[in-house]
Amino acid sequence: MLYILTRNQAGIAMRAGMTGQWPDALTGFDATHYTNRLGVADARTDRPDAARAALATAGARVEAWYGVRLFTDHWENQPPPPELDRIIAAEAEAGRRDPYRQVAALTHTLAVRAG
Repeated sequence: MLYILTRNQAGIAMRAGMTGQWPDALTGFDATHYTNRLGVADARTDRPDAARAALATAGARVEAWYGVRLFTDHWENQPPPPELDRIIAAEAEAGRRDPYRQVAALTHTLAVRAG
């Protein structure tokens, strides 16, 4: 079983827009690399379909993929809110459904090595 977590390319523009960083949102639409919150420059982004294609090329069959951090990706250094259980439930549900998972910050892909 293979599990990969990738930075979703669509999430770059989404996070920037949700935080009012409009120049970053505009460049984020086509970004293949970005500077992450830790200050790592040139961090890679991947489209979910490209990650699935790479796994298939490597001989793995994708079983499922999920979006991760859709509603909360733009939060910075906030204490957990009282409704944390509902936030987690909403994030989990969005991560399983299109179109929501398509714009999540990260994608979690599960695959099985063929053969």
